[in-house]
Amino acid sequence: GGFKTRRARRATSAAGASALHAALAVALRERRIAAAGLDVSEGEPKVHRDLLTLPNVVLTPHIASASLPTLRALAQLAADNLIAFFTGKPPITHIKQAQAAPK
Repeated sequence: GGFKTRRARRATSAAGASALHAALAVALRERRIAAAGLDVSEGEPKVHRDLLTLPNVVLTPHIASASLPTLRALAQLAADNLIAFFTGKPPITHIKQAQAAPK
């Protein structure tokens, strides 16, 4: 298995989708992958040390969703949820309540 082409590039911003950063670093160092852009790191805010020294890696501090349209949409959704709550309507985005672990 693993990474097969020197022209491959990887970009990810999916939280929780660990890219197996140690294996990714090896593939990048050996040029089995040309480059990687990572917005989310396994174990944030720490970044896998091997990724920090590679010239073919771009790391960003979890800001992929920080565009103005996205931030406006998030603010609107929060406002709409508050309005729904205070007017007795169900929330637009339902959050499951955490259940206590059995004793």
